[in-house]
Amino acid sequence: MPKPLVTRAATDSQRSQMQSFAVDSAAQELYVLQCLPGGIRLHDELGRSDKDVDGQHRAYQGDLLCTRMTLDGRVMDRMYLRGFGHGTSFGVVPRPGGGVDLWLEGLAKPWKPFPTDDTVVYAEGRAVATTPYVPWDPATNEAVDCTDGTRVRVFTPAGRDAFHFPAVDARAGRIVIGSRVGEPVAGNPYRYTRHLLADAPRTPEGAWTADHALTRVQPYPQGLATFGDHLYVWTGHPLEDDAAVATLHWPSEGPLQYTRIRRVPGDDVIREPEGIAAWTPDGGGETGTRLVLGFAESHYLTDGRTRSPRTFTLKYLPAPAEPDLGVEVLVDWTDITLAPGVTSGFTSRAPQARLIALSGQRLLQLSGKVDCSFSDATKGSPLGTLPAALRPGVDLHAGCPRNARDGFATCRVEANDDGTLYVYGATPDNTVDWVQLDNFSVPWV
Repeated sequence: MPKPLVTRAATDSQRSQMQSFAVDSAAQELYVLQCLPGGIRLHDELGRSDKDVDGQHRAYQGDLLCTRMTLDGRVMDRMYLRGFGHGTSFGVVPRPGGGVDLWLEGLAKPWKPFPTDDTVVYAEGRAVATTPYVPWDPATNEAVDCTDGTRVRVFTPAGRDAFHFPAVDARAGRIVIGSRVGEPVAGNPYRYTRHLLADAPRTPEGAWTADHALTRVQPYPQGLATFGDHLYVWTGHPLEDDAAVATLHWPSEGPLQYTRIRRVPGDDVIREPEGIAAWTPDGGGETGTRLVLGFAESHYLTDGRTRSPRTFTLKYLPAPAEPDLGVEVLVDWTDITLAPGVTSGFTSRAPQARLIALSGQRLLQLSGKVDCSFSDATKGSPLGTLPAALRPGVDLHAGCPRNARDGFATCRVEANDDGTLYVYGATPDNTVDWVQLDNFSVPWV
């Protein structure tokens, strides 16, 4: 299971959610990127109407807010960026003497016309841009404009007809560019290319040779990270329990594994996967580097549309050498709704189910005993229904003790993905009259 790094943290501007984040492992600092919220006026915008600087126009123009924070979630300072993009993914590279360079989307372009209603159309970067992170100065109240050639370097590795978003492996001096042609919809092909950071061209249309390239058809990615020989693509949607990391291998240019990150059952927060990055803790070295996953979080308020102030949570994937040996109860013991004709075998407690985490593995556990009379050998016999929060993503099963007859002393108890519990193994001549459920402890996915 992922371990928490930062929980329910927030920048000073909570009207827009985190789009991505990056970690400066050298300074052990965090950089968080958001679409610039509406209502903020910069020095050259004081005469503009409120509508011209609302969140809808900021998103359409590709205006961003970058906040520097400590790894325990304390805000240090911030920076305003205009005309860069959506902030799908970015990276930071430490500068000699301190500070970092941001590598992010550049030359923002909306992917469809400005809406006539209150929906939001985002702009995305047609290029990759780099600029030093310089904290906002309230005395001047300025932003960095992507078109300012004195402060921003811009290049387009695959032409301006595509949308680009970068990720950086600062330790290895490499940068990855994700590129897409067309609207961000399911089924789009994305091309990922890896380059040496030192070879990045300094001219707007310079050629840039990749040492590896991958193409992947997928829904719109929520973040991108690279470290060593691996590329990590973070995907998922709010409210749905489908957050996942696709791990790809640069040398073989193919997929290695697909890791699903499920939410804790019963958690009703709007949880959108946003951002992924490599983080090396102090003294960790290359082998100590961990993959950090980001979630933007909020709740709908009583009107069903307005969302509460946005927070974010970051969790990292531990290494096999650092298991969590404690037991964490994710969903406590909850009664199972028994099927007709099935009763509790214990007067002291009803049959129950719970979900725990042990050494990083989630386990669905059952307890108690049921009395029944099952005799159908052609199909499973319904035992009951799990609580809604404990319904698995796939069918699970385990052998459980039953009344012994003719040498048979166990039956199969199965938890289906609709939450129904079934018992298999009964026959007309060898009925199942009771089942002990405490043997059921199965990895829950």
